[in-house]
Amino acid sequence: VNDRAVFERILRVNFVAPLTGTLAVVPGMVSRRLGYVLNVSSDSVRSPIAGASAYIASKGALSGFTESAALELKPKGVHLHVLYPGFLYTAMGKEAIKAGLKPPPRIAVRTPAQVSALVLKRLGGQRIEINAAPITLFTPILKSFTPGLYRRMMTPRAMPVPGP
Repeated sequence: VNDRAVFERILRVNFVAPLTGTLAVVPGMVSRRLGYVLNVSSDSVRSPIAGASAYIASKGALSGFTESAALELKPKGVHLHVLYPGFLYTAMGKEAIKAGLKPPPRIAVRTPAQVSALVLKRLGGQRIEINAAPITLFTPILKSFTPGLYRRMMTPRAMPVPGP
């Protein structure tokens, strides 16, 4: 949490780059009154874990931007969506497990094929959020109504923080 350069790099990759891409394509979509943008967030925005604050902050910023811009652009025929993909055993996911992150429950794990099929089905639909693992929607509810239980459940789910 104390390395500003790491935060800035992660924010550039996970927020500024998709923001820049979105802003680059939206004017043409608005002029055609048709377009689709999908920005990929993370379910960890809803259930933050220790050791990943820069990543979660960057994905949270992307979610907030996408959801707000979607409301602004929908009347102009442009559909923005934010994808919450669940946990995928990508290179990043495998590294996190290897580094000591407790594996997520199987009900939250998705394959790239499952996520792709869902995106193709929902792109251009009414919902801004595309939730590949709906079980993750219960975490904010748990956090709101039983904060103590939420903390006990989430505390062991921490990314190992690299030493100095």
